[in-house]
Amino acid sequence: VAFRDNTAPVVTSIVRQDPAAQFTTDLTVKFRVTFNENVVHVNSADFALSGTATASITGVTAISPMIYDVDGTATTDGTVNLNFAGGQNIVDISNTPFAGTINSEQTYTLDTTSPAAFAVGTVSTNAGGNVVQGYYNASNTGGISISIPIPNDPTLVGGTIQIQVDKDGGASFVNLGTTVLIAAANTTQIVNISHAVLIASGEYGDTRTLNFTAIITDVTGNAPTTGTTSASTLIVDTSVPANAVLAASIASLPGAAVTIASSGVASNQVWAAPAGTTSFSAGATMTQAV
Repeated sequence: VAFRDNTAPVVTSIVRQDPAAQFTTDLTVKFRVTFNENVVHVNSADFALSGTATASITGVTAISPMIYDVDGTATTDGTVNLNFAGGQNIVDISNTPFAGTINSEQTYTLDTTSPAAFAVGTVSTNAGGNVVQGYYNASNTGGISISIPIPNDPTLVGGTIQIQVDKDGGASFVNLGTTVLIAAANTTQIVNISHAVLIASGEYGDTRTLNFTAIITDVTGNAPTTGTTSASTLIVDTSVPANAVLAASIASLPGAAVTIASSGVASNQVWAAPAGTTSFSAGATMTQAV
């Protein structure tokens, strides 16, 4: 008694064989195709590549009657998917044709290009102490935050951002803390730098003007891209202003305007006293400016 198998063979999986990673700088790739039963008539003409990359089939190797490796080569970056050609003639040992059913499939994204150019965004002083944007004073404890625009590139997700700082007008940047993982592409990511990391950078110091940049690295291992230095700078001011007595000549001019510059510390007070006063304490002859 002869039995005929009328059930069409099925591809149980198409997986990335070499390299195994989805994102790669390699332009030569290998897919492994596994059927659920033995099949015949499998060759290069049975397959085709699609996707955004320009790529073609270069060979097929039988690992077993159920498993075949399919090689492809691309000439451009982009995605690569393995498909079956319209005229494929794969059949099982009962001569039942393969109908094109694929249970699961993996693809490649080829990337041989460094991350796109970008400009580092705003540098802000975080809450903690008396916050004056553009400055980092002795009362600040919250560190800083830096906005980094992430280009629209899927190979950046899982990549890294390295913030850098310089006190010499952008001439010699050093790393500020450790790298931060990129969470998403085509967005702006905020990177926070703690107070401790900022002051331990070696660039931090009273009266210094700090410049900031960032380095972005993708997951495929291409050369990293350094962003354009942020237009925001941070002036370090850790010296508390000393009390000052206005000159008597200024105080004695009736109706004279006197400009008093803010120290940036809200708790500081300004008092007015009669000319010749040398001891300053609250009293009938002292008037607090409000």
